[in-house]
Amino acid sequence: VSLAKRTSGRDTIGAAQAIACSFPWPDPTLWTYDQPFLYRARAEIFLGDQRIDVAPPVSFGFREFRMQGADFFLNGVPTHLRGHQIDLGWGPQMPRMEELRAAGMNSFEFHGPVSSGWYRDRPAFPPDFERILTYADENGLIAAVNLPGAKVLRETLSSAAVGEAYERRIASFVRRYGNHPSVCLWHLHFNWAGYRWYHPPDKIDGSYKPDDSVFLEKERFALQAQKLIQGVDPRPVYHHACGNLGEVFSLNCYIGPTSPLQEREEWPSRWAQKRPFPLLACEHGLMLIPYWYRPRQFPLSVVYSGEPLFDEISAKYMGGRAYSAVTRDLFERYDLKREKPRSGRTRALIKEHPGYQEVKSLFARHSLRAWRTYGVSGIVFNAISWDYYLPDGRPSPVLESLGRYFNHTDMYIAGRPGNWPAKDHTFQSGANVEKQIVLLNDLTRDLPVALRWSLAAEEGLDVASGVVKAVAAAGKVTFVPITFAVPRVTRRTECVLSVVAQGAAAEHFLRDDFDLQVFPPPGGTVSQNGPVLVHDPHGRTSRF
Repeated sequence: VSLAKRTSGRDTIGAAQAIACSFPWPDPTLWTYDQPFLYRARAEIFLGDQRIDVAPPVSFGFREFRMQGADFFLNGVPTHLRGHQIDLGWGPQMPRMEELRAAGMNSFEFHGPVSSGWYRDRPAFPPDFERILTYADENGLIAAVNLPGAKVLRETLSSAAVGEAYERRIASFVRRYGNHPSVCLWHLHFNWAGYRWYHPPDKIDGSYKPDDSVFLEKERFALQAQKLIQGVDPRPVYHHACGNLGEVFSLNCYIGPTSPLQEREEWPSRWAQKRPFPLLACEHGLMLIPYWYRPRQFPLSVVYSGEPLFDEISAKYMGGRAYSAVTRDLFERYDLKREKPRSGRTRALIKEHPGYQEVKSLFARHSLRAWRTYGVSGIVFNAISWDYYLPDGRPSPVLESLGRYFNHTDMYIAGRPGNWPAKDHTFQSGANVEKQIVLLNDLTRDLPVALRWSLAAEEGLDVASGVVKAVAAAGKVTFVPITFAVPRVTRRTECVLSVVAQGAAAEHFLRDDFDLQVFPPPGGTVSQNGPVLVHDPHGRTSRF
């Protein structure tokens, strides 16, 4: 495309003049996750027929990112952010950027180009800021970039002079970095206005908001900053871990080791019933590393020098295997006889401890699938990248699990219609069973697929099977119900329900298995001699 604009007259000579050019661009190729198409523009100035200046080329993309209701939209299709924090205060971050896609991620919360938040006292790496955004442009990754907020300015932001200066600073930043198609939203106020009750599952549905003066004052300053920013640039804005403040509910959601696995899965269920606004877990963890130690308290130096609880936590999910997997060399890593643990103890344990890797992989399989099925608007990890590699450099089970369960697409077997989180797995001989196949698709295009399901008994023979055609709708959750009868048995029989995708889109949906048990019909009475120990404070169990 070439464009010429001519001007003449003595009064323009020696005067600064901004010339804006616009023109139609029909049917552009859109920038998206799996096709991050970029254009390159070069502006030239001619005086008559003589070229007098050429601007450096600028890359850009065509895409629309917006927020509506409880959803984000990319190019008109609902989308969900799945990412990791990237902070230039941590040091050079390109290696972490290059790991995002392997971990199934499509986005990152970006802190820079100077240090901020907890890391403001560390040197940052400003040259990496542009480099990382360019990498995101080229690899289809969405960036939520931090902007300066009202934490320091506070009430002065309401004055005309400060407000205008703030707008000029925002406008300068947007001119410098806003042309990157990866920059889709802004965030402010890192951990500034969080409150005690922004984390419980019954408070993230909009039913609670603090009314104390401290929160209300911070809210007023934060919303004033947001108003000024969106007067300059219309991209969505959220306030990091500030709960029910602004248009996005954001929280640091680190669920601890005392919460059962099913509870972790259903954490967003109350929000999902109402969907009053986007829900963004702007810091999340499968189980944060400090939770694997005693005591769990700040500062982190106290935590990491404490007693490791890796085996005890693993045993909740692995049973006796958790202890049998502990070798002498691994136990020596605990440094229990040392007055002070050796440097690098934590890094060694998370790479070498089999229970740590297995439990976090289990959480990835169950909780990430569930949260995505509830339609949670965004999940951003913090420090999960520590878990990515084994001591020999091979990808860890955690990294492989994220790549499977946190990617653009996934498929799994869920509960019956009306209760998909259910895990019903025991059935009587000959019973009819209802299940659903769940298709998750965070791409911006539909994926037609044929689903072959089968129920195999212990001998490996299929006792029920079928094929159903479905379309995994772009940006949505697709439920495909299936019904079958379990075999008639005379003893407990182990069965496996499997689903395999077929067709051109099969590569997007890997096989999933669900174990179930079939029992013979009840009959007669069972005679049992000996004492029975019953814990029955209310006497209800004894009545059986």
